[in-house]
Amino acid sequence: MNKKNQCNYMCIKKPIIIIVLIISALTKTYSQEKTITLTLNNSIETALQQSPEYYIIKHQYLSKYWKYKSFKSRLLPFIDFHSTLSDFNRSISKITLPDGNDAFINRSLNNSSCNLTINQQIFTGGRFFISSGLQRIDLLSDSTVTSFLSSPVNIGFTQPIFSYNPFKWEKKIEPVEYEEAKRQFVADHEEIAMLAITHFFNYALAQLNFEIETINYNNNDTLYEIGKGRYKMGTIAQDELLQLELNHLNSRSILKQSKIDLETKKQKLINFLGLSNDVEIKIIIPTDMPLTKIDAITALNYALQNNPASYNFKKQLLNAESNLEKAKLKKHFNANLTASYGLTQTSHQIEKIYINPQDKQSVSLGIEIPILDWGNNKMNYEMAKSKLNVTNLTVKKSKQEFNQNVIIEVSKFNILKEQMIIAAKSDTIANLKYKISRKKYISGKINIIDLNIASNEKDIAKRQYLNELKNYWMQYYYLRKLTLFDFKTNQNLIELYDFKKLQ
Repeated sequence: MNKKNQCNYMCIKKPIIIIVLIISALTKTYSQEKTITLTLNNSIETALQQSPEYYIIKHQYLSKYWKYKSFKSRLLPFIDFHSTLSDFNRSISKITLPDGNDAFINRSLNNSSCNLTINQQIFTGGRFFISSGLQRIDLLSDSTVTSFLSSPVNIGFTQPIFSYNPFKWEKKIEPVEYEEAKRQFVADHEEIAMLAITHFFNYALAQLNFEIETINYNNNDTLYEIGKGRYKMGTIAQDELLQLELNHLNSRSILKQSKIDLETKKQKLINFLGLSNDVEIKIIIPTDMPLTKIDAITALNYALQNNPASYNFKKQLLNAESNLEKAKLKKHFNANLTASYGLTQTSHQIEKIYINPQDKQSVSLGIEIPILDWGNNKMNYEMAKSKLNVTNLTVKKSKQEFNQNVIIEVSKFNILKEQMIIAAKSDTIANLKYKISRKKYISGKINIIDLNIASNEKDIAKRQYLNELKNYWMQYYYLRKLTLFDFKTNQNLIELYDFKKLQ
C-alpha cells in the first residue's frame, strides 16, 4: 500500500474508531442507567414510598382520619340557613271569622320566609340553638295585602330525658378508633417492609439457585466428559456412565427452570417496588445484624402500649357497653323536653316589624312509654348483656394470646443468631466436603452416589444460610410490627411519623 492510500485508509479508519468508541461509551452509560443496585434497606425505603401497597394503607388511614375529623366538627357550632322563596296557594280554605264562626273562603296567597339558625351539640345529648327569621304573606285579591312576621331572636334547647345518649359514647369511642387507625397505619408500614424483605430474599435465593445450578451444570458436564473417557478405558461400568448422563440432563433442565424462576422473582420484586420493567437489578445481601437479643418483658410492655390491637380491644368493649346502655334505656319510658324564648312582631310594613317586639315562650314535654311489646325490649337487653359478656371473655382471651405470642416471637428471634452461625458453618463444611468428594471421584476413590450426596448437601447448606438470613430480618421486622418500637434506636415508631403530611 503506497503512502497516499495508507493516508486515506488512516483518515477513514480514525473517524470509524471514534464513532465506535462513542457508541460503546453511550451503550455503557445507558446500561449503567438501567442497572439498579438494591440493598435491603433501600428496598424497604422504596417500598414504603412508592409501592402500590403503600398507597392502599395511606388511603385506609385517611378514611379513618376524615371520619374522626367529621366527629370533631360535630362538636362545634354549625349554622343553617333555610329559605322558602315562594309558596303560592290558591284554594278554598276553612277560616275562623271574627265572630268565632268558621267559613269556607276562596283565597289566594303567596308565602315566603327565611330562617338562620345556629346549633350547638351539648354533652348531655341535647341541642342548644339560636335562630332569627322573617316571614312574608301576600293575600292576592283585587287589593293585595302584605303582612310580615319577624322573629329577631329565638333561643332554646331540646333535651332527651332518660334516653340513650349517642354523643356521650361517640366522645369515648371515636378518639380510641382514631388512635387505633394511626397505629394500624404504622403496623401496616412494617407489614410492607416485611413484604419487601420477602421479595428481596426470594430474588436473592432465585439468584443463588441460578448460580448453584450453573455451577452444577458445568460440573456435571465436566464429569460426564470424564466419565465417557473412563468408560472407554473400562474403569467404570455402563450404569455409572448412564447416571452421569442423567445428572447432566437433569442439571440442564434444572438450570433452565432456575433461569425462569429468577426472571419471575425479579419481576415480582420490580412490580412490588414500583420500578420500571426494563431495569436490571444488582442486590447486595446484608451481612450485619442490628440486634441479636431482645428482652421479652420490654417487648411485651411496648406491644401493650403501642399495638393497634390494644386499642381495638378497648373499642370492642366500649361498643358493647354502648349497645347495652341503649337496650337498657329502651326498656323504660323516655321523654323529650323542648323550651325556647324569643321576640316576635308583625306588621304590614317591613320597617315596623322590629319596633317594640313582643316576647314569646314555648315549653314542650313529650313522653314515650312502652306498654306492650311482648318482651321485645327486655329480650334485646338480655341479648346486649350476653354480647357484652362474650366480648369481655373474647377480649380477655385475645389479650392472653397476644401476650403469649409476643413472648414466643421474641424467643424465636433470640435464637436466630445461633442458627445463623450454625448455617454459616454448615455451608463452609458442606462446600469443603464437596470439593474433596469431587477430587476423590475424579481419582476413582468414591462412586457417583457419594458425589451426588455431597453435591446435594452443598446446595442445601447454601440455601439454608440465605433462608436463615431472611428469617432473621423477617422476625426483626415482625417484632417491630408487634411492638411498634425500634429496638435499634430505642424509639416508638409512631413518634417518627408526621401524620399531617398524609392529609
